[in-house]
Amino acid sequence: MSASVDRKLQASLLAIFVALTTSFASADDDCSVWLIKTRYASSENLCAGGSCVKFFRREEKRWQTASRNAFVTAPDANQPTIFFIHGSGWEAATAESAGLRAMRALTGGFSYRFVIWSWPTETDRGALENLRSDFYRSHPEGVYFGSVLQDIAPEVPVTLVAHSMGARVVASGLHTYATAVAEADTAAAADGYKRHNVVFLAAALDDGDFARGCLYGNALDVVDELHNIYNPCDAALKRYRFLEKGGRAVGYMGLWVGRNRVALRQVNVSGLLGKRHRWRYYEAANVLARYGRSAVKLYETPEADAAEVEPVLAATTESSTDG
Repeated sequence: MSASVDRKLQASLLAIFVALTTSFASADDDCSVWLIKTRYASSENLCAGGSCVKFFRREEKRWQTASRNAFVTAPDANQPTIFFIHGSGWEAATAESAGLRAMRALTGGFSYRFVIWSWPTETDRGALENLRSDFYRSHPEGVYFGSVLQDIAPEVPVTLVAHSMGARVVASGLHTYATAVAEADTAAAADGYKRHNVVFLAAALDDGDFARGCLYGNALDVVDELHNIYNPCDAALKRYRFLEKGGRAVGYMGLWVGRNRVALRQVNVSGLLGKRHRWRYYEAANVLARYGRSAVKLYETPEADAAEVEPVLAATTESSTDG
């Protein structure tokens, strides 16, 4: 009996392995996949022209070295593009494998370019020291990220998906991009408004940073839709105030963007995740497929239901009183 059970178990595991392998192969075949790494870039002395930002293209299931110019001029450069930006404490290999899984979760049957952004986050110190290091690193990291956003043609739809501290990289990058475009040409700045869709998951970011004149005051000027997936039970974000004095993370309390013309959709996932914050729990709960896929920006996207994109003011106010 036990031998029969073992054979059935082996057969089941083999079937699962084949299915997963086929899914990854299909995802790679349908999408153009890029990896952008800043693992060796300085956070204090930004390299001129972003020369320390490294580009790789996935070909035949391997990462092949590419140039920045190749990323900008490749045939897939005009495809709808999705960036995946990881959070704190990720090693390079983890970012790459999790990024590929995120690509599968976001696949909607369309052909698009998927970009994994791999930035240097600390893993070898104590937990609080790692977070503080990544907190301060995320701002200059956004300068590198914003410079890459500037390389993408204005007509190309772009979706930015970020977890935890990765949201700070995105906010900094959008602020960098919006500021550069506005300073370059007023007409171009108008064309650049509402260019990006953004998905924040457990964002380690204070909504006060988006206020005009503050750290990322221009960021929302170039956002079309913002999907904020938050959790008022998140044990890690409850302690965000120790990183930013007096701060309350938008991944914990929700977000208010009243001054901007940004379509905001907020989803409370505390029922799915409880107190958990780490990315593996978001993967296990299939959060990207449930709530992130609808945010992917394409050339022609059906208008969203107004009930889904209007500001959820009541939910934000209730979240702010927790903990």
